[in-house]
Amino acid sequence: MPKYKLKLYFHTIKYLKLSQLFSRLKKIIRPSQYNSKTGKSFPVSTSQVFLLLNKLKETAPVKTKQSLQNKTFTFLNQQHTIKNWDPEEATVHWKYELHYFNFLTDITESEQFTSIILDWINTCDDNNTSAFHPYPLSLRLCNWVWAYSRFESNCTDSFKSTFLDSFSKQLYFLNKNLEFDVLGNHLLENCKALIIGGLFLNQEDIWKKGERLLKTELKEQILSDGGHYERSPMYHSIVLTLLINCYESLKEIKDPKTLIWLSNHIKKATQFLQDISYNNQPPLFNDSSVDGCLKPETLIYYSKDLFPRQRWAKKETILHKESGYFIKKNDQFYLCADIGKISPDFLCAHAHNDILSYVLSIDKLPIITDSGIFDYESGRKIEWRHYFRSTTAHNTIMIDDIEQNEIWSSFRVGKRGYPFNIRSNENGVTCSHSCYKDLGVFISRSLSHRENNSLIVQDTIRNTGKKRTFTNNIHFAEGFTILDDKKTNKGTDIIIQNKNNHVLLSIDNNNFEIVKTKSWTSLEFNKKKERLHIQIKGIVSEAITTCNYSIKKIT
Repeated sequence: MPKYKLKLYFHTIKYLKLSQLFSRLKKIIRPSQYNSKTGKSFPVSTSQVFLLLNKLKETAPVKTKQSLQNKTFTFLNQQHTIKNWDPEEATVHWKYELHYFNFLTDITESEQFTSIILDWINTCDDNNTSAFHPYPLSLRLCNWVWAYSRFESNCTDSFKSTFLDSFSKQLYFLNKNLEFDVLGNHLLENCKALIIGGLFLNQEDIWKKGERLLKTELKEQILSDGGHYERSPMYHSIVLTLLINCYESLKEIKDPKTLIWLSNHIKKATQFLQDISYNNQPPLFNDSSVDGCLKPETLIYYSKDLFPRQRWAKKETILHKESGYFIKKNDQFYLCADIGKISPDFLCAHAHNDILSYVLSIDKLPIITDSGIFDYESGRKIEWRHYFRSTTAHNTIMIDDIEQNEIWSSFRVGKRGYPFNIRSNENGVTCSHSCYKDLGVFISRSLSHRENNSLIVQDTIRNTGKKRTFTNNIHFAEGFTILDDKKTNKGTDIIIQNKNNHVLLSIDNNNFEIVKTKSWTSLEFNKKKERLHIQIKGIVSEAITTCNYSIKKIT
């Protein structure tokens, strides 16, 4: 193995927990294989099942484009017709979506439900790694419970017996293959499946195991400010959804007073989501898309209905220091800055190179936007996964065309830097990071809101080594184009328009090169669109180099 690869693996593995390494090693030495015929299961009878409904999904069903008759499915904006539940041409992520069985929410007839379930049981191969990976398996078990509970009264005894036999074997298999090697939202989904599946089959040991593990994990995974520790607004919403699912299920058999630990986490996570969201959309930092989770409005309203006596804070200036977000928002202005670490060190799967990046809206018009996420696939001819995780794709500074952090493959990070010196007040925030410390470079950014709803960005680059170059990236929302560009005594003024809206970008310093180019944004999986990308380029030759600009909506 080449020396650089050895270093890459070392700087990736050294951050993992010992429990992750032991769990991964165990799975390598003794891999588990699902067996639909002779696999172990829990004892169950059709008269003992405990029916459970997904009240949250019924409030806001996710409509999908499926044709069950010819088994044609559309997930992630890609369509495939399947024969054996393992389409060769589909990506791994698409296959996961297929085996989640989220589409059962859309089914209205019991015959459709029984037909698609029996087809899967009879034709899905036991060696199908996408089907029996613990993550899609966890989601499928819950979706099967909720759908069975809706249609149970119209199902035949024969179907019930076949369904429960398969379900019991799958739950048993999951219980022996929990994702202690991954942790994060994956392990929480495992817990949810143990709780809901255990309640469904009246297996007290299983649902209590899920509850205990969930309680333990949430102490670490939900941070003190309410954010989920993977620091992806999309996965935060997914985690909040599963916490509500668990709470709704457990309170069917338990006094809500015994679930205060869970309700407190839901309240904190809901408050956090309300804080960072604007116009019913969270910022798309790290791996986030608008189609990968329920809308903030749905989750917030549902939580408020669950806890009507809870007092929800509404602040104009918010610092979530542990999660790493600064928010300044009112009816006319919204700024959300990413000033946190990219993720917990032992779980960087959904991290992007976006430290000190930000998004901006003025008069409810998105002006500066994040890139979002296009796909999870690496190793393609065009590396969209790498691009959307890159420093260039975010509103932040890059030194010598080197990435902030050593992001590689689909879900890996090697060497990485950290934010420090975070200070905030009513008008803005200042933060530095150490991502380029090996180059002798440290970057500090100050973001300030002014009374006329303008944003002032002041970047300071401290250099203790040799001459470097920097690129300051600014990505405008889709639809913006340059109307006018002129030099001033201070620097460069660029007027940018989007229909009848005009924005002034004022860049200090005439010595910088201004590059007008295009970048990509992807609000939904596998759907990317071009947008205006302005780069400020310069030389870092002195101890301190400053790069300042302001953004103001003028009409």
